[in-house]
Amino acid sequence: MRGGPIPIHLVSAFATESGLALEQHQVGNKGSEMDGAKALLEALELRGCLVSIDAVGCSSDMAQQIRARGADYLLCVKGNQPKLRQALEDAFANTTEASSFEQTEFGYRRRIARHAEVIANTGLVDPQL
Repeated sequence: MRGGPIPIHLVSAFATESGLALEQHQVGNKGSEMDGAKALLEALELRGCLVSIDAVGCSSDMAQQIRARGADYLLCVKGNQPKLRQALEDAFANTTEASSFEQTEFGYRRRIARHAEVIANTGLVDPQL
């Protein structure tokens, strides 16, 4: 083949606690991941779940779709959304009611340390940013 094999782009849903792949959808190209993620969410029972998505899925549309299905969400915010990121940084800096969580695991011959700080979004951040 000229140029090598054509990559297959997938979006996947995992049950992280059990380590199971629940569903996968092939998407036409890397740019259509969001549409594939939305279709993937429609195929799953989400009520009572926490849905986490990387930065490509961080949008108010995605958050609304998840909430409409009875689930909560954890969306990654990176530098490609500077207003939202700054609003979040300001919200964390201006509150004294943050909860901290730490977890350390050993697996796959490495140590994995996670640290999270959580605050309630009580109007501190405009979800439309």
